[in-house]
Amino acid sequence: MALKNKIVVFSVLILVTGAAVHCLNRYWIAPATMEIPSFVQFADRYRDEGLSALGIVTHDSPRNVPGFYRQFRMNYPVAMGSEQLSTLYGVYGLPTTVLVGRDGRIYAKLVGAVQPAYLEREIRKLLSENAVAER
Repeated sequence: MALKNKIVVFSVLILVTGAAVHCLNRYWIAPATMEIPSFVQFADRYRDEGLSALGIVTHDSPRNVPGFYRQFRMNYPVAMGSEQLSTLYGVYGLPTTVLVGRDGRIYAKLVGAVQPAYLEREIRKLLSENAVAER
């Protein structure tokens, strides 16, 4: 997945499968799964304008990802995260949604459930600003 010159929105999330879920805070799980339909819509709606969506899974096994991906009909890549990634992006709560501009800078880092309308406004603003800057 080439991300150069793309606007990237990614969410660090936890799966709702696997034994690890039983010992983790239930408030991390519901917001993450509530955001997925919006990410699917945004990936479809803004893909041609240069948006790439990405899911990053933590606290679970890679073998659980394919079933989760199918269950939520995700149309964007999902990768396994690490402690190093969490430290790099300052992920201290789940889910954490990060919006990165074409220039590679972080424009927003949102912890917890994100209102889809708010996230879409931020995406559109960044797409608009970057479209003007490219001309």
